[in-house]
Amino acid sequence: MNIKLKEKCDLAIGNRAVINKTFRFEEGLMKSTGAVALAVEEAKAGEDELKEAKKILKENVSAFSDFRAMLEIPTVVRMVLSKDPEDYIKRAIEVNKKVKKIKSLGGEYRVVASMTLLDKKSDAEIDAYVDKTIETYKRMSKTHPVITGSEDVPFAAALALSDKDVESLVNEADECYSIIKKKMRLSGNIAQSVSHILALYEESSEAKCEKFLNLYNTLKENDVKIGKSYELVTLGSLLNSGVDALTLAKEIKEVSDYLKSAKGFGNGTIGKKIRNALAIMLVADVYAGERTTSNLSVLNSIIFTITMQYVMIAVVACTVASSNSH
Repeated sequence: MNIKLKEKCDLAIGNRAVINKTFRFEEGLMKSTGAVALAVEEAKAGEDELKEAKKILKENVSAFSDFRAMLEIPTVVRMVLSKDPEDYIKRAIEVNKKVKKIKSLGGEYRVVASMTLLDKKSDAEIDAYVDKTIETYKRMSKTHPVITGSEDVPFAAALALSDKDVESLVNEADECYSIIKKKMRLSGNIAQSVSHILALYEESSEAKCEKFLNLYNTLKENDVKIGKSYELVTLGSLLNSGVDALTLAKEIKEVSDYLKSAKGFGNGTIGKKIRNALAIMLVADVYAGERTTSNLSVLNSIIFTITMQYVMIAVVACTVASSNSH
């Protein structure tokens, strides 16, 4: 295994243990996802820091707030990473009020969109990007009215961060959607989610869809199972790695197998498909970080934002499904 990758894995495993002490009764999937989110940022979780951020969160929002409920751990993680938790949550609340102009169910998705924008843009820029997010979502809804829903709000935010105009983004996403739907047996919602990530890349729709499909098939052939649900979106973070699909498949498998032996990452807690998705994020982070051109760095930053936040949404979806089954 790549040395940097092992260091990231060990950091994620250590973070998971600390998060577990702070959030003893919260969903295990969220703990593991939060641990990886910190590791991607090369941050070591501190128990005191997490507890202080958790306290600040509770002082600023009610127990029924969308910032808590199922998203309490991701919110606390972002607060800790900001280095000023109180300022961060206050600003996030204000951004979320603006994003609420998007009328959709599932307030947790608007929260993820709000944090996506807040993590990338200054206060002076935020209003313009909120407006672009709202316009992007409207265009998505117009293009695919049946399948566009609250889960697409974070994608609208991440797409809004791109330098591309709204029309180009939505048109490219629609082209990719048509190609992916023809080549893979996916639900319309998931195919659309994948197409949103692909729209961020500069290649032709055919070229980037082919790269995505080749990567998916290579992983499958090498026993790296990726579900055809929300976790499939994480593959988008690998398309800019500059590494061949077979090498990526081997690295992901090694990382996933390494994580499996650690508490909180085994099949009994998160399952193989979600663990593979988290492994993908760690691999993508290491390999993309080795590519240094400025434009590529900006794109990587956007891709990481959308994929990591969407892994969190995958966890939310899994948790909701599990709750509804009891």
